Amino acid sequence: MNDKPSENWLMRWNEGLAKRIRDCKTVVKKLALAVSAMIEGQTPNTVELANLLPLETERQDMREQWLRRLLKNPLPPARR
Repeated sequence: MNDKPSENWLMRWNEGLAKRIRDCKTVVKKLALAVSAMIEGQTPNTVELANLLPLETERQDMREQWLRRLLKNPLPPARR
């Protein structure tokens, strides 16, 4: 019996799982920044929130774009 196909499948599965975990961590960290800005500013206005984000950007519209992309991104699955 050849173990190569199952080893390749397991390696691909492991790499896919590692990527999903990294992606979830990134989304959660970015979401935490947005929520903290919302708490600080006490507003849901995205333009005002973008001003409060602690991001190093050259222009204000880059912060707004960052926030819009985050809000469009699907949230990671909930843990049970």
